[in-house]
Amino acid sequence: MREFIEIRSDPSSYFNLVKEMVIADFKLRYQNSFLGILWSLLQPMMLFGVLLFVFSVFARFQIENYAYHLLIGVVLWNFFSEATTSSINSLIQKSRLIKKIYFPRSAIIISSTTNSFINLLFGIVTLLFFMAFSEINLDTTLFLLLLYIIELFFITLGTSFAVSSLSAKYRDISYIWPVLLRLGFWLTPIAYSVSMIPEKYHFFIFLNPITRVIHYSRDALLLSKVSNLDGLLALFITTIIIVVVGFSIFSSRSLQFPEEL
Repeated sequence: MREFIEIRSDPSSYFNLVKEMVIADFKLRYQNSFLGILWSLLQPMMLFGVLLFVFSVFARFQIENYAYHLLIGVVLWNFFSEATTSSINSLIQKSRLIKKIYFPRSAIIISSTTNSFINLLFGIVTLLFFMAFSEINLDTTLFLLLLYIIELFFITLGTSFAVSSLSAKYRDISYIWPVLLRLGFWLTPIAYSVSMIPEKYHFFIFLNPITRVIHYSRDALLLSKVSNLDGLLALFITTIIIVVVGFSIFSSRSLQFPEEL
């Protein structure tokens, strides 16, 4: 747990390191791009447009406010997908730096995930902007969305810690992970709703914490509804477990990165 000890011993230096990495990665991401930061809005919107066309014209799901139902799922899932993939790539891309000097390696993953989280915030603001001009009433349950996206951030961070640290040794993960994300997209109720799944399978579908985040966010935004407390508690506990396990795997393997990368 060397990473954890170093963070505790000098938290201000660690925070400054993460901040500088976030700024550098953010600038690098949109360098030489004509549209720049607009891509953070255009990418999920283009995916949303394709899915909306397919499922409105061909599948024709009878779901109220389907456009917003779909957009919520796309924006939240897109963050998880982008952040975990970016974390794997960032560790490999910074391999020369890792080999030359020592610093807390976890800062790389946190900065990468934070950059994707900034994109998520842009997506959320865009979503709420469109909803403000719709017939949907944004109630006080809107503030629950903040809780859900914070939990999503830590779920994603814990997952990023685990997959990125394992990919340092097993490079096949960088090829397998995108395939697993595509599978996860269709197994997670993004283009459809939980109510369309037979109730006997709900236990299994809710084992996926992303399903809970998306489902509860839809309840809060579209139905002005607070989800059941048992489910919220399960999501909170799952989030803690994922962060602790993910960071433990990363911390235990971080000293081996210079030889493996």
